[in-house]
Amino acid sequence: MSSTLSLLEHLFSNLPDNSLPIYAKLKQAISLKISSGEWKANQRVPSEAEIVNALGMSRMTVNRALRELTAEGFLVRQQGLGTFVAEKKHTQPYLKCITSRKRLRFEAINTIQSYWY
Repeated sequence: MSSTLSLLEHLFSNLPDNSLPIYAKLKQAISLKISSGEWKANQRVPSEAEIVNALGMSRMTVNRALRELTAEGFLVRQQGLGTFVAEKKHTQPYLKCITSRKRLRFEAINTIQSYWY
């Protein structure tokens, strides 16, 4: 876990300073770890306390970053076990929209045909 923390610390320190709040920078660093595949699905991530100690942030800052990443579906928090990288959801909303529209069109055509024939 210490190597994970040192990697996170390195990544956090190398993020461009674009006047983002600290919690947002931490979110960005963690989401980069996840999206790059460096942190795999179901992998335990460092605890709030570990991140606080490694990066010298307040616990509330770390808590907010982890809470928002959980709400956005990047992380899963399990009481008593820890926080883990969430499984990737392979949904494509645009394709769902097209599929739904085609299904509705098909149903409409069938309804009209069954009414007239």
